[in-house]
Amino acid sequence: MLGASSVIARRVSVVVPTRIRVDRLRHALANIRAVEGRDLSLEIIVGDNGECPDTRVVVAAFDVIHVRATVQGASAARNAAMARATGDFIALLDDDDAWLPGYIRSYLDLLDQRPDLDGVIAQVRFADEALNILPTGEWPDNHPGEGEALVR
Repeated sequence: MLGASSVIARRVSVVVPTRIRVDRLRHALANIRAVEGRDLSLEIIVGDNGECPDTRVVVAAFDVIHVRATVQGASAARNAAMARATGDFIALLDDDDAWLPGYIRSYLDLLDQRPDLDGVIAQVRFADEALNILPTGEWPDNHPGEGEALVR
């Protein structure tokens, strides 16, 4: 039996596509590692479709899985990385993006509260390098709501 202070970590596979953008990748990986905690175990998988030896150095520094994608494009890199995912959930983060504090946990909480949902998508909020939200709005402009909002 678990005690009141026991925490069961949710395992999330985070898929990060990249192509010859080492500095941005380093920032994204640091951002992902910063949200880990006793309640959240992150398996980070970088899908790489570039030919940059420095990418492997950055990946090794953050102790993440490196998957070489043979087809060009971010989608191919994502797909190659997703094929290696072992987490209970999959989260996506491009190499030039970052998560705001609390981001991933709020969506996991929603999925816990709503087992009828298969997934969650979010609006993009634009921020500067220090993660200060910019007044440029969100994308998409309108909240998509619930239901089958995506075309299959």
